[in-house]
Amino acid sequence: MSDGSFLTSSPALRFLFRYRDLVADTLPEHRVVLQERGWCWWGWWKRPNEPGRLEIWQALERETLAGKRVLIGLFHSGTGAVHPAVVERVIVPQADELGSFTSLNPPSTELDGVPPYYRSSRHSRGWLRLVALAEEPVEFFGRFSFASAPPLPHHPTRQLERLVGKRILDADELRAMDTTIWEIRPVQPADSSERFLTASQRQDAALSAEPIACPGPWLLHLTDPHYATGRFRQEHQWRLETEDGATRPTMVDAISNALAHHQRSVGAVLVTGDLTYVAAPEEFDAARAGLFKLTNGLLGLGMEHLVVVPGNHDIAWTRGESYEYGAPVEVAPAEATASYRKFFQALYGYPASPHLSMARRFVFPGGNLLDIAAVNSSSLEQGQSFLAGMGRVQESAYREVASALTWSSPGSALRVLALHHHLALTEDLESPDEYATGFGIAIDAPRIQRMGARDGVHLVVHGHKHRAFVWRAEAYHLPEYSNERWELGRFNIVGGGSSGSRSSDGRRNFFNLIRVVGSVVELEMYRSQQQGAFERFMTWRAPLATGADGRLEIAPWQVVPNG
Repeated sequence: MSDGSFLTSSPALRFLFRYRDLVADTLPEHRVVLQERGWCWWGWWKRPNEPGRLEIWQALERETLAGKRVLIGLFHSGTGAVHPAVVERVIVPQADELGSFTSLNPPSTELDGVPPYYRSSRHSRGWLRLVALAEEPVEFFGRFSFASAPPLPHHPTRQLERLVGKRILDADELRAMDTTIWEIRPVQPADSSERFLTASQRQDAALSAEPIACPGPWLLHLTDPHYATGRFRQEHQWRLETEDGATRPTMVDAISNALAHHQRSVGAVLVTGDLTYVAAPEEFDAARAGLFKLTNGLLGLGMEHLVVVPGNHDIAWTRGESYEYGAPVEVAPAEATASYRKFFQALYGYPASPHLSMARRFVFPGGNLLDIAAVNSSSLEQGQSFLAGMGRVQESAYREVASALTWSSPGSALRVLALHHHLALTEDLESPDEYATGFGIAIDAPRIQRMGARDGVHLVVHGHKHRAFVWRAEAYHLPEYSNERWELGRFNIVGGGSSGSRSSDGRRNFFNLIRVVGSVVELEMYRSQQQGAFERFMTWRAPLATGADGRLEIAPWQVVPNG
């Protein structure tokens, strides 16, 4: 029997593997290799909370070693389509001494059987060698049932056992499960048809205070990567994921290499804007590919561990080229934010919030809580000669995220306010040329400082000027208003240099690492010059203590000599 004959209109699929087109068009890329060689390798990208599913991999290994070919389905979690494929060989996931599943590659002599877009990556924890891949999807939902219960985290065994022998009704049932592999079989007359939409640790909204467990202790802060394509391609100085050249690293490869070299385990990622250079759809595609590779591949995280807000370069210009004196200052219209919203939807699978803000509550190892209120500071309508680069945070946007995290009440979490623009000037002397853009500072910075200090913010994290920066601020009420408490609070500031732009002093790029250790906040700054390796160049620490009013307070930054 030929391999293609397996792919009938009613194939007896045994296993279902989940995937999504976040880096490239997955099926066409694999078909190209399959047509050239007669086979191709398909890498398995394991979710962070997912077990290794060794019982399924070992079953596939036993059958393929016995000379059998196994029919599987490939489930596209975006479109819901299921395409049959034939497996002739597997590479079983391997766990290290700590139980973590390590990155694996096919034999070096068969690497050209991997599609080029992830041939040199470290995403995959297991591999399927395919010898056939259907061109058309199969009629799947309602025709197949669960043959066994997938091991879903945080769900009792009794609840999961109800899945055995239950029809798979639609794609939403599968999307809601925090897993990428299912054992399935053709439906039988006695199979149940009840709907089973299980809760998942995956977030399905931009604003959420649901605790998210983080596998590593560090928060990785990136800003201003400025992914660029077309005539502005040179503005991003690293190789793009879609470009050939294994000897040249991509930005996320270089960051991952530095983390591995310094043995830093990241549990969450924060990106404070300017993902693109001119907010072009192709640039957002490049940014999406890089961020997905970084989180889901190189760091073994999920999209729930990623927080993103836009910068001024991510909001399209919609004003004329000439400045009109006295023209009204307006909020950016829908057409200005359309490309960013499309990017966000494609990246996360759910829509951005009305103000393009995000709220997350992370639980790092040791029980350390960290709240991130990420606000859009690029809310104004802009043109080339009208407020280009000017920053402002809508008051309602701040209140939206602070309310989601219940910051009006005391809490034990480190409270982080993230935005693109500055809340304090960064230079000793600003250039007069930047007068029209506000010198990079949000025009409502004092208001945001007061609101954040009142809500107990400990750390403000930003980007924008491509300048690595630390500062400390103290906020007071305006004297003309009557208040029982004039001193609102103190907080520390961390500014990030650009992670990917050529437009920085000495063509240097940066990223930051932040963690809470006991009662201390630690900050490590990393720097690369002209696409060289990122190296740690400064370390800071700031003790935490309970103030006289019972609130958690942060002390000034202290420099720590690099050892």
